[in-house]
Parts: sequence; C-alpha cells; structure tokens
Amino acid sequence: MTATGPSFGEREDVRLYVSQALQIICAQTKKILANTGKEAGHPDPCMGDHGDLDEVDDMDDGLFDDHVYLGRFSSEEGHRRVSLLKDGSKAWLPMLLNAFVATHTSKRNHIQSAISAYSCVCDSAVVSKVFKFALVRLMKVANQLKTGELGKDAVLDGGDSDTERYCTYLESVYALLGGLDANALSIVYQLVSNDMDERDPAVQKKAYKIFQYLMEHRPDFYAQDFEG
Repeated sequence: MTATGPSFGEREDVRLYVSQALQIICAQTKKILANTGKEAGHPDPCMGDHGDLDEVDDMDDGLFDDHVYLGRFSSEEGHRRVSLLKDGSKAWLPMLLNAFVATHTSKRNHIQSAISAYSCVCDSAVVSKVFKFALVRLMKVANQLKTGELGKDAVLDGGDSDTERYCTYLESVYALLGGLDANALSIVYQLVSNDMDERDPAVQKKAYKIFQYLMEHRPDFYAQDFEG
C-alpha cells in the first residue's frame, strides 16, 4: 500500500479503485469480527441501511459476498487485519481526506466511503487528528461566509464557492464520525445545531444527516450530552 500512495495522490482513476478496495477491506474486517461476536468500532456512517456497502457498483465483481466470504476467517484474522490497517492509517487517512477535498463532488463518493470505513477501524487518536484539521478548515470557511473576506490563509479548496467548500468539509466530518469519541462528537453537535437552522438547503441537509447519525448510532454521545 505504501507504494500506491504517490499514484493515489496524482491520478483520479487510481483513487477510485484504491478507495473502493480500502472500503471493502475495512468493511469486511468489521464484519469478520462481528461474525465472531467481536464488533470493531462504531457503525459506519456511509454504510447502507441493510449492511451493504454504500455506492459500491459492479466493480467489485462479487468480492463482498458475505455468505461465501465471512465464514472463512476467525476473530484472530479480524484483529490481525485491524492491526495492519491501523499501522497504515497515519498516512492513508490524511491522504484520503486530501483526495476527497480535491476531487469533484460527482466523483468523490467512493473516497468518502473509504474514509468512513477506515475511520471505524483506526485508533481514535489518528481520527481525532484528521478531524481537527477538517474542523479548522471548516471554521475558516464559516468565517469567510460570514465576512465575505478572504485573508492570506483563506480556504479555497473543496469547491468554487464558500458554500460549496463548507458543504465539502461538513461531508468530511460526516465521514469521520464512526471513529470519533464522545467528546469530539459534542463539538460536532454544537456545530450542526446552528447549521440545522441555516437557510441554505444544502448546508441544512448535511447538518441534519450528521445529527441523524449521532442520534441513531452513537448512544455514547447522546447519553453524555442529553441524559447526563
């Protein structure tokens, strides 16, 4: 995987296939552990409602056939895979985020799904570091939207307008939710609480999507913030 890094950053066609491969490997690893009664991490935000990989098309050629595949591996194999994925996460998770932001919205679904699946099997410290980067960029864009001014450290990636850039970084935060701890999720909640009242429908929709995931899949967060 290390040798793939330069090509991933430079070629969009490589990003598509590598992102899908990473997504499948991470999701399979979680399912191997779940199949042996040892769930790994939190639910994947980009996973389909029925446990199917979100946005995966015919490219996988049946590689994610649960009935054929999952019964072959033990929990030890699942933990071995998690260990290998964690070893590469410090390099790959930032690379995936950078690629997601740099890729046009029409071609980034697989990258977002790879970020989401990978975040669920990473150490929370690695995900937290990437989250802080995305959060800083998000807040800078929010300030650009508010003031209409671009300073020397202005954020110009992620879209052709500040609204598009803001939505891009909201989507990147959404992809990281499965790997964040409850304290980080509290920060996310404070952010989207304001955005859910936003007049722009694109921003509002993404904020509600984040809120829905928090309420439906992260009891560690809402038990702390709403019941504590």
